[in-house]
Parts: sequence; C-alpha cells; structure tokens
Amino acid sequence: GEEQIYVHTTLDGILTDAQAQVRAQTGGVIPGLFAAGEVVGGIFGFDRLGGAGITNCLVMGRIAGQRAAEFQSGT
Repeated sequence: GEEQIYVHTTLDGILTDAQAQVRAQTGGVIPGLFAAGEVVGGIFGFDRLGGAGITNCLVMGRIAGQRAAEFQSGT
C-alpha cells in the first residue's frame, strides 16, 4: 500500500507549571485555569520518550484535577 505521514505529537502547546496551572504569555499564571495531557507542552522538552505520553496525561491530569478542586473550594 501507499505510505502516509502523520503527526504523532507536537511537543508543544499550552505552557503550564508543575502545578498544572496555565501560564500567561505575559508571565505569571491564569487564575483558575489548569491543563494537562496532550494539549500542554514542556514536560518532555524537544523529545518525547515513546510510550510515555499516557504517564504525562495521568500524572498531570491528577494534579490538574486536584488543583482545580482546591481552587474551586477556595483552599
């Protein structure tokens, strides 16, 4: 068959900190906005270990969920 090229990952996206808070382009964080998974960039830098994407989604997804719940409850 005919070979096709596809994008596996972009290694780029929304910039977040270690607490999954979305960073503003002007500096600082955007209060109450958290992101994780394939939409964020930065955890792997310019290269990604094969098979490590799900780990990023699970770990940072949990952190984002916890931080969002804390933000919502005001703690």
